[in-house]
Amino acid sequence: MHMVTKTLHLSWEIHDNWTEILAGTYFILNGPLEETPEKIPALILARNVLINSHQLVEVMFFNTVRKYIDDCKSQLSSDVITEIENGFKENIGIKQAMQDWPSLLVGRSFDTSREPFSSQERLRSLRNESIHWPSGNSVRELAHSAYYTGVSASEHVYSHFFTWEGSEYSKFVTRYAPRTSTYLVREIQKTKGGL
Repeated sequence: MHMVTKTLHLSWEIHDNWTEILAGTYFILNGPLEETPEKIPALILARNVLINSHQLVEVMFFNTVRKYIDDCKSQLSSDVITEIENGFKENIGIKQAMQDWPSLLVGRSFDTSREPFSSQERLRSLRNESIHWPSGNSVRELAHSAYYTGVSASEHVYSHFFTWEGSEYSKFVTRYAPRTSTYLVREIQKTKGGL
C-alpha cells in the first residue's frame, strides 16, 4: 500500500492594517453600537467609528501611494519620487498629500467636488469636531454614513491607481459591507441642525 501525503495551506490573500480597521469598525457598527447602547454610550462608539472611517482612507491612500511607487518606479521621475519620499519623512498631512500626490503620480487629481471625496473631506474635518455630535439615533446614522464614506473613498483612492474589481481589498469590503449608501455630507444635511 502506498502512503498518500497532501499539505493544505489556508491563509488570507491579504490582511493588513487597512483590513483590520475595516473589520474592527464594521464590528463596532454592527455589534455594540446596535445592540448595547445602554452599556456603552453611542456617542463614544460613533466617534470611534468616525475616526476609524477616516483612518481607512488615510491608510489606503498612503499604502497605495507606496505600492504605486514600488510598482512604477522606473516610470516616475526622480524628482517626483524624492518629493513624495520627503513628504513621508516629514509626516505630510493627509489633506495636502491627497491634493498634491495623485497628479504627480498619475497626472490627475481626485475630484473633491464629487462623492465620495466631498464627504471624505468633511469626514476629515469632523474628526476633531465629533465631540459636539447630537445624541440618539442620528449618531448611529452619522456613524454608518461615516463608515460608508470611508470605505467608498478608500475604494476610489485605490481605483485611482489600480483596478478595484477583483483586488484583495474588494473581497474584504464585500464581507464587511456598509449597510447604508448615504454619504456623510448628505447624512449631515438630514441631521437636525447639521454639524
